[in-house]
Amino acid sequence: MATDAKKAENRLKMYQMMVMGSALGIWDLIGETAMAISPKIGEQLLTMMEKEAGLEIAGETPEHILTELGRLYVDEIGGASAAELGTDGNVLSLKLRNAAGKELILQLQAAGVEPFFEPVMCSGLAALARLGKRARVSVEDWEEGKGRIIHYELV
Repeated sequence: MATDAKKAENRLKMYQMMVMGSALGIWDLIGETAMAISPKIGEQLLTMMEKEAGLEIAGETPEHILTELGRLYVDEIGGASAAELGTDGNVLSLKLRNAAGKELILQLQAAGVEPFFEPVMCSGLAALARLGKRARVSVEDWEEGKGRIIHYELV
């Protein structure tokens, strides 16, 4: 019989396989249209952060809210070791160092699936929408930082 630690490891592996299968199936079914799901996923995550981490979105700038989402992802969720926002005109780029789930996202991207469920990307899109802002988004592997960079192009 497996130890409790091994059972927890097996559960995590099973959940990762479920996410992988769901993402592949959704992408096969509707393709790039799957990106339309991202803000709905983000709304669920924002609700959790508001209830459990004290997140408030009201009258903030896009830069401020994305910085705060990055901080919460690091400090409250443990999804990365650091988050840093850079700006270049109307493009806001959030760098996540040592980001969790990197291997899963890389596997999906290798299969041609955009990571439409990436949590910071989704919550960022939802937060920007609450501010009345729209953005095109892309996720880039960040080898140097062992994580990813999420680019929000405000439109």
